[in-house]
Amino acid sequence: RLRQLAFKWGQKNPNDGQLLYLDNLDESIEQFVPGVLDKRQIEDRAEALAALAIHFVSVGPVLVFTIKPAEVVKIGKTISALLEKRKLQSLSTHQAEINKHVIPTVERIIGSDHQLVSFLKQGFAFHYGPLPKEVRQTIEEAVRNEIIPLVIANETLAQGVNLPIKTLVIDTVNRGNAPMSVR
Repeated sequence: RLRQLAFKWGQKNPNDGQLLYLDNLDESIEQFVPGVLDKRQIEDRAEALAALAIHFVSVGPVLVFTIKPAEVVKIGKTISALLEKRKLQSLSTHQAEINKHVIPTVERIIGSDHQLVSFLKQGFAFHYGPLPKEVRQTIEEAVRNEIIPLVIANETLAQGVNLPIKTLVIDTVNRGNAPMSVR
């Protein structure tokens, strides 16, 4: 059984804390990741996911996983806005390779005005079922070669695709009102 946890800072000693199961969580406890997220600057879950993903790109390739296909693009838009807010041009140290090899392939298949193309110009991508197979394979290859350091996906990447992901950021462990099944 999967259970969600939250961290609660100690009342008497600010260096202490404890992990609490969310089903026993006091409503007054704010959920955040100490040292990574500033809870005063995070407005919603998509922004928390975006901030975590951008932070952990420095460690290695990141996969942001969400169940809902509609959330894939929403999270991407939040990452894009956060990059612009932080005045970061690209997440990738290989942006020239993305511009030269990945973007032309994607544009040829789905057009230059597709949301994925604008994200690729910022050094990250998304991967989900509505994308044509050739586009998904192009994204997979770029992530596998560590050209794209951040990808947002739903279950399409959970189905046997082997990628060198160092950090997995999970949107939720629930599918509807019930936890996802564990294999």
